[in-house]
Amino acid sequence: MSEFTCTVKVRYAETDQMKVLHHSLWPVYWEVARGAFMESLGFPYGELEKNQGIYFPVISVGAEIQSPAYYDDEIELRCQVAELGRVKLRFHYEGWRGDTLLARGHSQHGVIDLNWKVVKLPEEVREALKTVKEN
Repeated sequence: MSEFTCTVKVRYAETDQMKVLHHSLWPVYWEVARGAFMESLGFPYGELEKNQGIYFPVISVGAEIQSPAYYDDEIELRCQVAELGRVKLRFHYEGWRGDTLLARGHSQHGVIDLNWKVVKLPEEVREALKTVKEN
């Protein structure tokens, strides 16, 4: 399974008193990785919303923290398509500092139109995600 990578730097405002990345930020980082991943495939979320009239609401999201991330750390985010259905999809994520796994997690998304009706994932999006998942 092919994975997409991007990096983020932990900002001071994202840390707690111990200068450790607050646990609530991992799902935000997952969103950063997922958005960059979709854009790399030619499907930025903004364009999907505007041109296709679809949204990907979060059904579930989680993070398991393995090791702390600290202020000013550069974190490599890895994103993979874990499951690909007609009306929902699931992504798997990992956050790394060098060779140290900091966190792993997931997000599951539905596919809806502008009226909040469940719709099928557009075929061109599905095919692009399927190609990446199988490589």
